[in-house]
Amino acid sequence: MVFIDSLGSGGAQRQLVQLAKGFQENGHEVEFLVYHDLNFFSSEVEALSIPIHLVSSNSSWKRVWKIRRFIRQGGYNVILSFLEVPNLLNVLSSLPFKNYKTYVGERSANPAIKTSFKKKLVRWPLILADGIVANSYSNVELLNSSVPFLSTSKQSVIYNSIDMSLWNPPIDYKFSAEKIQLIVAASHQYLKNASGLIQALQLLGDERERITIKWYGEESPDNSFKEALELRDELNLQSCIEFHPATREIQSVMMQADAVGLFSHYEGFPNVICEAMSLAKPVLVSNISDMPRLLGEEHPLTFNPSDPSSIAKSIKFMLSMTESELREEGQKNRSLAEMHFDKTQVVRQYLDLMQS
Repeated sequence: MVFIDSLGSGGAQRQLVQLAKGFQENGHEVEFLVYHDLNFFSSEVEALSIPIHLVSSNSSWKRVWKIRRFIRQGGYNVILSFLEVPNLLNVLSSLPFKNYKTYVGERSANPAIKTSFKKKLVRWPLILADGIVANSYSNVELLNSSVPFLSTSKQSVIYNSIDMSLWNPPIDYKFSAEKIQLIVAASHQYLKNASGLIQALQLLGDERERITIKWYGEESPDNSFKEALELRDELNLQSCIEFHPATREIQSVMMQADAVGLFSHYEGFPNVICEAMSLAKPVLVSNISDMPRLLGEEHPLTFNPSDPSSIAKSIKFMLSMTESELREEGQKNRSLAEMHFDKTQVVRQYLDLMQS
C-alpha cells in the first residue's frame, strides 16, 4: 500500500502515483491510503483500477486512530509513505510490533529541519522504519544533521521517476538564440523566489529584452504573488516576465520553450527540472538540492538564489549561447535524465529495496 495525505496536485503526489503505476505494471497489487479528499490525480489512479481508501475525520486524534486501525487490519506486505505526517503515522502504526515492512520517503529540504524542535521530533520515530528513501543526497545530509542517530544502513537515495516514453524531446525543435523563451512552473510562495528573479532581470539592463519568461503557478495564502506583481510593475518589466495560472498542459508548454527555470531557495528534488531535462531542455536552476552534483559544481546555468546578481550572471550566460550550444546542452540533460530518472529503473530500485 502507498500512503500520502491526499491525491492533490503536489509533486510528491505525482511521484507516488507514478510509482504505484510502476508497481502494478510489475505484477504487484497496489492500493492508496489518503486522509484528505483532494482529487487531482484520482481519475488517473481509478483508471488503473487501483483502490483509493479515504480515512478521514474532523478530529485529528480520531483520524490518527482510524488510520492506525486501517493499516494494521489491512493485511499488507509493504507500506510506503511520502511526506512528513504520513511518514510519522506509518511508523507509529507499526508499534508495538508488525508483520509487514514500512518504508518512508524523506523529500523535504526545508532548512528548518536543522533548527525546529518540532520538525526534528516528527523525524525521530523514523528509526522504526525498515527503510528511509530520500530523493536526493542533500536530503540525506540534512536528515542526518538533524537526527544523527538514524541508522545509515536504512537510508537510500532514489531519484524522481519520469516516464521517458511520455516525456520525449520535441522532434526538430528550433531553439531561438535571438530571444529566449523560458518557462517557470512553480506555485507562488516566497521560497520560489519570484522577487529575486525580477531583481535579476532589472540588473540585466537592455539584455533583458532578449528573454521572455512565462511563469505558470497557483497563488498561495502568503503575499508573495502580490509583491512580485507590484515589483514587476514598479520596474516596468511587464514585457520580460508574464504570470499565468497553473495549467495541466505544462508538458506542452515546456515543449514549446527554449529553456526551463527554477529559482527556489530550497527544494527536495524538483520534479519540473527532471521533466525539463527529459524533454532535452536547458535548465536555469538554483544551486540547491542535488543540482550541483547532477549538473556540475560550477555549472554556469546554476546560481545562488539569494543573490540577484548571481541569477543575472546565469541568465546572461544563457543569452550568450548559440542555437547549437542550447541544443547540445539540452541533449546532455536528456542523457542525464535517462541515466537517473527513467521510470523503469526507479521502480526497479524501489522493488529491489522492498524485497531485500
